[in-house]
Amino acid sequence: MSTQTLVIVGDAIPVASDVGQHPRRDYDALIERLGADVLHAGALRKRRGRMLDGIALARIAARRADSYQHIYCDSEHIGIPLAYLLRRRPGARLTMIAHYLTPAKKRVLVRALRVQSRIDAVIVHAPAQAARAHSLGFRDDQLALLPYQVDARFWAPDGSAVASHIASAGQEFRDYATLTQAARDLPASIEIAAGSHWSKREQDFGDGGLPRNVTVRRRAYPELREMYAAARFVVVPLHDVDFQAGIITILEAMSMGKAVITSRTRGQTGTVSGPLMDGGALRDIGEDAWHEPTGIYVPPGDPAALRQAMDYLLARPDVAARMGAAGRAHVEAALDLDRFVDRVSHVIAPSASGAPRTAFA
Repeated sequence: MSTQTLVIVGDAIPVASDVGQHPRRDYDALIERLGADVLHAGALRKRRGRMLDGIALARIAARRADSYQHIYCDSEHIGIPLAYLLRRRPGARLTMIAHYLTPAKKRVLVRALRVQSRIDAVIVHAPAQAARAHSLGFRDDQLALLPYQVDARFWAPDGSAVASHIASAGQEFRDYATLTQAARDLPASIEIAAGSHWSKREQDFGDGGLPRNVTVRRRAYPELREMYAAARFVVVPLHDVDFQAGIITILEAMSMGKAVITSRTRGQTGTVSGPLMDGGALRDIGEDAWHEPTGIYVPPGDPAALRQAMDYLLARPDVAARMGAAGRAHVEAALDLDRFVDRVSHVIAPSASGAPRTAFA
């Protein structure tokens, strides 16, 4: 065998012909760090959706499992069926990332297949998902609560752009209806990059149509970076779900040195440091992931609070600048892609010294 580790990726890995035009992918960095073999969706003859693709990849991986000491799955769609297929075959240490264990179908599947004992490590990104994993029968020693990552080399400010608008981006569980309602008659333009490379959800911008100061279009990565660079700050409006929806946009904005206004959902905690806009005033909620404020929280689905938070930062560009600088410092210290790969590598193949299973710094 060429390596001790097999990395299984639910996406089709593209040919590296556009280096520099997109951020580094976490799985590419992980494969390089571990010297791993890779199995990805490009190996499938036909793509049939995330769940069925995951089962197909699990079947292929099960046939190869005896050749490896460590197997890593980048989603529960692959890890759960693979654990079932390997349930009577001790051997390779099996690690999976569990992004979202809340849906009833996944909970029923985990309980019905009784795969908990065959999965050695489950990586989660949100405390709410760690609690969900506990409720499904996973033990403390199986769980690794790790922060998500951003490529701080690609998403890096150069100081040349002039702040001209408010930015927002992303698609999964975004509450753009609340944002557009809050934006009406706002003395600033808002640019929204509403698109996702994997989400199929349709966006709802509310019944009143887009205000004249709001622009929506898809953007390639270099264009998205330019949009962030020229932003006064970034808004990430979210529906109230219990996983870290919006985390990619939040980290990109922080990495670009921008203050972040985001919804205080059940899942979106532990990344943005700052107060909650509550009843027209900022209230300390003990959110201190970093030692300086990096943004402002607002209640989900509250256009009045979101408008107040935007007005607050528009009137205080110095505060927004300080928050943005603190966000960039937080990313460089703890949330960069290379730190993420270090942590995940230790979970996949624990070192002799025993790296901590939970690490946010």
